Amino acid sequence: MFRRLVLGAGVATLLGISALTGVGGATAAPSQPSACVLKGVAHINPGLKIAAGAFSYTFSGTFSNCKGSDSTIKSGTVSASGSGTGGCTKSATTGHASVTWSNGRTSAITFKTTGAGALLVVQGTISSGEFAGKAAKAALVFQATPTDCNTAAGVTAPSFTGPAEVGT
Repeated sequence: MFRRLVLGAGVATLLGISALTGVGGATAAPSQPSACVLKGVAHINPGLKIAAGAFSYTFSGTFSNCKGSDSTIKSGTVSASGSGTGGCTKSATTGHASVTWSNGRTSAITFKTTGAGALLVVQGTISSGEFAGKAAKAALVFQATPTDCNTAAGVTAPSFTGPAEVGT
């Protein structure tokens, strides 16, 4: 049975939260924040345990159901990596993510995460590419087998999902 469990996998989206704004020239209206669903899997090394410790992670996932001022962005793919400290109950990380949007454009994001319980809050800035300088954020819920926190390997590959807002 799966139980929601916080995993400080600084995934960002990781993650992968990126800017979704309008296309156009000088006459384009200001862009509105965009919202997507972010879903993926983190790979954590070493695995998270009850006792806090240093770890690194990679992440891959997708943005779906994107709604915002740029109608050409419907979805995206994201990959990220980073590191931090923590365990199964709380964590803090920093990382970098790369997003490729459905319209062919890309965004690079720097971010930090704070994990508590089953929730991982991601806050970032689009550092280059599409929508550079705009904010990105997400609230992700991680799922894993809770007893893995007490094993030698720890939690190594949790899945996650949650809302992401970009271009704020």
